[in-house]
Amino acid sequence: MSELKFSLKRKSRIGERHARKLTSCAVVITRAGRLWQSVLVDISATGMSIETPLDWSARLKQTFRLEIVTSPGNIIQLEAKLVRDGDGTLAFDFSRIPEDMEVPLWEFLGKYADQKEHLY
Repeated sequence: MSELKFSLKRKSRIGERHARKLTSCAVVITRAGRLWQSVLVDISATGMSIETPLDWSARLKQTFRLEIVTSPGNIIQLEAKLVRDGDGTLAFDFSRIPEDMEVPLWEFLGKYADQKEHLY
């Protein structure tokens, strides 16, 4: 029985996802008049992970405005849905990337913008 559970679990992880760029920069998260500051852990073409901010309180599937400060004066603004909260990190899936933010995001991602990685 445990072998069956293990093989089913492994099968669900087989596939591809957008490659993640490991990096660290400031992120500002806002929703409904609330504001949190955090640090980026990794980012891909479809989402990102950040450290859980102090005084964090939110529910999964809520949408947030995120501002990624890639360097002084360079900010990428987008909207994302909270998809995971645990182990000291939050994961977001991008739900809206404004047209004027697409090029700055792809430039920030560099080679990771269109790269895939395998899951095993």
